[in-house]
Amino acid sequence: MDSLLKSLPIAISFVALVISLYVLITAKRQYQLALKSYSDLHDYNRRQFTINLLAKWDDSTLAARKCVMYKWQQAFYKEDDINWSEIEKYRDEQLNELKTKGESESKAMVITDHMGTILNYFDLIAISIENNIVDEEIMKQAMLNTFHRWYIILSDYREHVNKKRGYHPWSMLEYLHDQKWFISNPSIKQTKDATGKIGK
Repeated sequence: MDSLLKSLPIAISFVALVISLYVLITAKRQYQLALKSYSDLHDYNRRQFTINLLAKWDDSTLAARKCVMYKWQQAFYKEDDINWSEIEKYRDEQLNELKTKGESESKAMVITDHMGTILNYFDLIAISIENNIVDEEIMKQAMLNTFHRWYIILSDYREHVNKKRGYHPWSMLEYLHDQKWFISNPSIKQTKDATGKIGK
């Protein structure tokens, strides 16, 4: 009887250890399941946000793109940058026309406003990619060619704004283009297949 009483604390300790291990293993398994569930939900939300952002392309930029293409359609099709002096001349013509009509400049959109709208949209994409808010692969498949084309077309305007302001307001878009999607001289065209992926 004495030996049974002496071995009882050992038996209780062993049972407690087994229970503790079971609780620990179960907790770890539940944590892993919760983590996977969170990860799956985050991936789903990223894909949803990506689709929503892509769906806003026309709503956000259609008027701006029409304005640019109305004046420089050939630059768009040839993937050629628009010279700042041409942009400035056209902007001044638009401002003078507003003045003649007696309309307020602050309420009207001129060519430089439209160009800024397009660049702002792409900068939002770049910021979203950098912060893992959107699915980069989906975004790349959908926008690679379009992104590159507008990057080139508006490069002179972008550089002018960079110099005038003394900083790069679209630095994230420049980083995405030059350091991630087109790792080379931004003016060098890369071969892209029908899906928009860069060819090897």
